Amino acid sequence: MKEYKFIYVKLGDCWQPWEKDGEQYDGGFTLDWAAEGIGFGQLTFFKRADGCECYTECMSSEFVRAALDHFFKEMKLTDK
Repeated sequence: MKEYKFIYVKLGDCWQPWEKDGEQYDGGFTLDWAAEGIGFGQLTFFKRADGCECYTECMSSEFVRAALDHFFKEMKLTDK
């Protein structure tokens, strides 16, 4: 597995449910990222009735998993 060096992976925008072109979306969010030797971009996640979808900006599934892993490692966890 390739190792990525992330500068950051942080939560961007979040959306409430909406409809577009006759399709219903149940909400979504973005993760903004920057990685050494690659640049920066956004991963956009949508929830729909038939499952979740991620717009990757042409990044691989391996990269998406690495970005999510970095995001979860850096996230503050609380049990409130």
